[in-house]
Amino acid sequence: MKLLLIGAAGHVGGILRPALEERYDCRYLDLRPVEGAADRTHLGSVTDPAALQAAAAGCEVVVQLAMYHGRREDPHRVDGAYDVHVKGMHRVLEAAVTVGARRVIYASSLSVYGNLRQRAADQPRLSEAEPPDSTDLYGLTKRLGDEVCRAWAVRHPDLSVLSLQMVLPRSPAQWAELLARQADRSFVTGPEDLCDAYRRAIELPDHRGYDAVFICGDCAGRHLNLAKAASLLGWVPQGR
Repeated sequence: MKLLLIGAAGHVGGILRPALEERYDCRYLDLRPVEGAADRTHLGSVTDPAALQAAAAGCEVVVQLAMYHGRREDPHRVDGAYDVHVKGMHRVLEAAVTVGARRVIYASSLSVYGNLRQRAADQPRLSEAEPPDSTDLYGLTKRLGDEVCRAWAVRHPDLSVLSLQMVLPRSPAQWAELLARQADRSFVTGPEDLCDAYRRAIELPDHRGYDAVFICGDCAGRHLNLAKAASLLGWVPQGR
């Protein structure tokens, strides 16, 4: 299967690439080169239709990992967040439909819910049925990206669009540090669990329309209801 990862040089891309390269013919698009894959990397922006279409040509699945989380003092922070998470998501879907991709996977976030930790404490087992309500810049623009995904799935009913709403995905090094400290890992997502979730989303058969799915390493279900991930993707976190 030929796969395009957008924003593959970033944090989540760095976690996913080794696992995905074992199974798929991966192509990349980023503002900077992907180490060890220069021959398969298109340099360009998530807001550039021509760059997106060139990179996505021939791909069955497009994975949108690009994110913008600028510092508060960054004068371009507002523009960057809307450009990447909202306009960029629109452009990604536009390119995917143009080249005939069958599925788009959006690396969304549980930050679409405001005050997530407090909310999960007050309302245990939060589920995807609860309407997102974040008002901070990052959470707001990520949930607007989800709405763009939902709209494109309505406009193109044969398209499969999955929004994986992640909680603090950790790299192998970060995960090892948490293990060494014997820290509570219930509100983060381990690297193996993350890779397994994306593989299952990529290979999900016979899916059409839009679905948002929580991805979190809450193995005991203390904070979040992960039943949809289990029923739709067959994914259950293993705490690894």
